[in-house]
Amino acid sequence: MSNNRKPKVNNNKNPFTSSQPSQPKKFTGDIMNLMFNQNVVPLPVEKAKGNRKGNDVMWFYGDNNLYPNHLLKLYNNNPIHRGIIEGKINHIMGNGLKFANSDEKADFNVNEDDSITDLLRKVVEDYLIFSYYAIEVIFNGVGEPVQWNYIPASTIRTNKSRDKFFYCDDWELNSNQVIEFGKWNRNNNGDYTSKIYFYGGHSPSNKVYPEPEYSGALKSLQTYIDIIDFHSHNINNNFSPSSIITFHNGEPTPEMKETIERSITNSYTGSQGKKIIINFANEDSKPAEVTNISPSEWNEAYLSLNEQTLQNIISAHSLTSPLLCGVSVAGQLGANSEYKNSYKSFRKDYVFNRRREIVDSLNKLFKGVFNPIEIEDYDIFGDEIDPAVSAVMTIDEIRAKSGLPPLPNGQGNRLSKEVGTPTPATPTPPANFHKFSKEEIEEDELKFNSIAHFGSEAGEYMVLRRYAFNEELKFESDTKLTDYLIKSAPFAGQSLSSIQSKLDDEFTLQEIREEMAKLVNARLIPMSQLINSDDLRKAIKNSGVNNNNTSNLNRIEIRYSYEGHPIDEKTRPFCKKIQQANRLYSREDIEKMSEVLGFNIFSERGGLNCRHHWVKQSVVRIK
Repeated sequence: MSNNRKPKVNNNKNPFTSSQPSQPKKFTGDIMNLMFNQNVVPLPVEKAKGNRKGNDVMWFYGDNNLYPNHLLKLYNNNPIHRGIIEGKINHIMGNGLKFANSDEKADFNVNEDDSITDLLRKVVEDYLIFSYYAIEVIFNGVGEPVQWNYIPASTIRTNKSRDKFFYCDDWELNSNQVIEFGKWNRNNNGDYTSKIYFYGGHSPSNKVYPEPEYSGALKSLQTYIDIIDFHSHNINNNFSPSSIITFHNGEPTPEMKETIERSITNSYTGSQGKKIIINFANEDSKPAEVTNISPSEWNEAYLSLNEQTLQNIISAHSLTSPLLCGVSVAGQLGANSEYKNSYKSFRKDYVFNRRREIVDSLNKLFKGVFNPIEIEDYDIFGDEIDPAVSAVMTIDEIRAKSGLPPLPNGQGNRLSKEVGTPTPATPTPPANFHKFSKEEIEEDELKFNSIAHFGSEAGEYMVLRRYAFNEELKFESDTKLTDYLIKSAPFAGQSLSSIQSKLDDEFTLQEIREEMAKLVNARLIPMSQLINSDDLRKAIKNSGVNNNNTSNLNRIEIRYSYEGHPIDEKTRPFCKKIQQANRLYSREDIEKMSEVLGFNIFSERGGLNCRHHWVKQSVVRIK
């Protein structure tokens, strides 16, 4: 181009015939398009390292073995994607962990820094991003697993059969610093070296690395990031227009084209530069021409693309409504009934399935070591009652569904459908009202006074274990673990695993360790090297008693407490007296009480339709 020619600027032309900026208009001349911000989306290709053969060879994940880094980039840079995943994590975590078939919270540690809840949240996050997770299992000198460490999924590679694993803290910068691990196997840890527990769920394909569940939207995830970058660049450039530069002085050679392109790019754009289209036309008489493109025209194209991209992301994540994960979409107000239906469907079809997958996989890892765990569910809408069913329920029954106490003076005994029906006014009974006659009260007081001296104050004992209610008075031993530990202390030359084996694997290592700590705190056995201070602190916390000041070892006893429905206006005076006495009774106490009263107090309790029962407890006297 001669030095005496100046580019002609045309601000009126509109070069667009398509709303998609990635499909520029084809001009009659020879066009070169510079899409400076175009991203090449990596593909999840799998190949053996160095194209070598053999089962022990590591398989690359992605062309450069960095595909997990790409998935992390999508997670970190796409706010919609990240918000959906974090919302899913919260749904899956529910109301926290507890031990299966109990109300006891699961709060044990899996290593020096992490609780089981910490570990669960980390593996759930990895599973939702990568569709797999990894845990390092560390063993002690006798082959017992003692630590479970979270390993970031992006740092793990494996072989074709997934029985060898390769760890690197940064595969891009430190790929020559790799640590090799074997596969975790419950029955094959004889070398005592750390192993990797790898869980990748079920996949219908034969791929080494599972595809992420949102794989159908990978391009849309990148496109959404590009849209954000586009708007950010417009702001940084003060919304300056992009341009088409047309050279009318003929067709240059390919080498000249490349030189012109490089020169303009280096002079007028940066790493976050404008979009420029270079056009070579065959009109020798015209000088170079610059056509500016209005930012609003790009913006309209990107807004249209944004809507479709967002819908693709939501669909790939199996969301029945984006509001379930806190994602707001224009035009969706989220009617309450529609949102409830979406929430119930999402919980049933997605949350429960993912929760079961992950928890079952962890219970497989912890089997024999910790008691099985489960996630305590919660429903943001609570337990709803079908209107047809609620019509035949009493007010108190409906209140009980929400954990509320019965209404006083029998006011909740009416059917809910009668609430709006006027009822005759009745005087409010006095506070000391009861339905028992004076004679009945006096008789019950005499009955109680005749047995009041039996039993001992509950505060004189430390409770080791409570047992489920049994209608029959049975006194056979169901303390197999307790009896073995007391008999076998101080466990010279034994390990937790050997004790577990001698008890026919009926108990987990956790149960053995916790029972041992209880017995140490109860002064039933001496302190053992098989438990640590954390175990003992937990035993003291659960019992509410620190009994390590007692000089002599104690012995275990069986006592019974009288428990059941809280005291209310329906409670018999006899039952009320026994409950308020707060005493524990031995087998001999209960038998003698039955002789004095003239009936079997264990089976009949307070009388017909009594709401109370006896609870068996293993205890140790501390006073």
